[in-house]
Amino acid sequence: MGSRWAGRAAVVVLCGWMGSGCLSWKSGWKVSDPRPLAADQAPEMRQEAREALSRSDSPRGSERLVEAWTRLTRATPGDREAWVQLAAAWSLRAKWDARTEGEQGEFYRNALQAAEKALAMNPAFRDQVTVGAEVWEALATLTPEDAPALGWWAFTLWNYYRDGLSGLVQMTQRRWLDRVRAAGERLTQLDPGALEGMGWFLQGVALAELPESRGGGVAAAVVPLDRALEVAPSSLRNRWARAVFVAQPRADRTAFRRDLLPQEAGASLPGHPGWNAWYARQARDLLAREESLF
Repeated sequence: MGSRWAGRAAVVVLCGWMGSGCLSWKSGWKVSDPRPLAADQAPEMRQEAREALSRSDSPRGSERLVEAWTRLTRATPGDREAWVQLAAAWSLRAKWDARTEGEQGEFYRNALQAAEKALAMNPAFRDQVTVGAEVWEALATLTPEDAPALGWWAFTLWNYYRDGLSGLVQMTQRRWLDRVRAAGERLTQLDPGALEGMGWFLQGVALAELPESRGGGVAAAVVPLDRALEVAPSSLRNRWARAVFVAQPRADRTAFRRDLLPQEAGASLPGHPGWNAWYARQARDLLAREESLF
């Protein structure tokens, strides 16, 4: 993969990191050590990564998760799942373990690059972006096999928009949300149940943050967020989203508590353990501040 593609595919992350000026990615992908590891160690590394996944519910746990999946990508660079899991791990680490704004931005960019590594294993996608298409311009080339990579790519982009841009810059960069929404729509076409209804979730949160003049708003977000919960009713992420982007703006305390209280149970749930823990923590924080929110 040439450096031209890496730069163009990542052009979305150019400006606005909390007022620190413009950012751009260096040529090529640098999310893993270029020195290969022995491929015959891959089964053991995969088991270590699976074990790290179950313990990824803390800052140190997210760091170890990144380390484990990075080792596997070094041993088996053609392993699509390893790159997808590394994307999820870097995005999680940006939430749990970033010590500075700049470091958080670096982690998000690593996550985007890892997801793009997985997407680039689709030859049709790779051909389009190599000649200049952006990721969101090549969505039609993707297949159901690409759904997890697309989901984590768009999810990371949305989190980067929320965490990495100031409020003023967000207002001038709403096209990021349009891209998140487009990726969510394509994801539901490829696999509506992928990543616990991630495609519906992405459409819902993007619409909630877009103004009505651009087809967004709370009312527009209701249907996709409800659909996300129909697909995965126990998803902590989906419940958090509906509480924050629908119930809270509508001052509906009953719905707010309905969606957040189940997250207090601490039951073992499907999905990503580290992200489940993150959203459970967000739920606890919101419930603790309920009186000030309504």
